[in-house]
Formats: sequence, structure tokens, C-alpha cells
Amino acid sequence: MTTSATARTRAHNSDARHKWKITGARLVPFDTEWGVAYTFANGNSWSYRVGTREAAAHELMQTGTLIDPPHANLAPLDARIHLALTRVLEDLAASEISVLIANFGGRGFDVRLGNSAHGIVARKRFANHALDRAPTWLAAEARKHFPESTFARRYAIYPLS
Repeated sequence: MTTSATARTRAHNSDARHKWKITGARLVPFDTEWGVAYTFANGNSWSYRVGTREAAAHELMQTGTLIDPPHANLAPLDARIHLALTRVLEDLAASEISVLIANFGGRGFDVRLGNSAHGIVARKRFANHALDRAPTWLAAEARKHFPESTFARRYAIYPLS
């Protein structure tokens, strides 16, 4: 085996050790839309909204498939998982979790998360050019502070911040 072939084999084997093995896969309803949910051999779970039932069925991966850890591949506005700010705000509202976003002109956006029972539980300022990071932060903070909410179950994919 050549040196480059050996290096590629080591890299492939190393990559396989960091993959997650799907042990359960199913379609799940998200209000009027459909998504997919997975459980993994390492005990983690992951779900995300896809759209129509047919699209979710097409998206569903088979049990035994090895994938990269989901959080390693996510961009804040990845269209595949529909994590746009509008969607997150709608889903938070559906779980009666409040969000306040205030613009301070050239000084960025102040984003606050809370509800009437707990008040403001998380707050972060985003630079004007970085508001696209707010959906991921909101999802993680809502999961941390409201773990029993419908929102937390739907957004189980995101690592807690």
C-alpha cells in the first residue's frame, strides 16, 4: 500500500469513529408539516422539520446509517432544517415562549428570551452582521430554560449552549 493510500485509509477509519449510527428512524408530525426523527447508538436523538409527508419519507435515512454528528454540519440558516429566524419565532410563540428583538442601529440587536412565568431567562447582543446566528442561539437557550416545552422536543437537534 502506498503512503497516500495508507493515509487515506487512516483518515477514513478515523472519520468512521466519529460518526453516529442511526438505531431508530421515523416520520414525525410538526403541526401541519412533517419531519424526521432519529435515535443513535450513543443515546443522542435528532429531529427536524422537512415539509410534506412525502418529502419527509424521501429524506428519512435507514437504520444502521452512519452520519456525521448533526451539530457539526449545521449552519444557522441551513435551509434543510428550516432554521430561519421567522420559523424559530413562530415555534417559540406556539410554545408560549416570548422573544424580544430590539435594534440599536449600528450597535447590533439585543435578543431576549423568556415568558410570563419566568421573566427574561436569556439575553444576548448580536452584531448587525451576525443576526443570522440568533436562531441557533434561541433554539439552544429555549431548550435549556424550557426543557419540557413542545419547542424543546421539536428542536432537540441543537446542542445546548
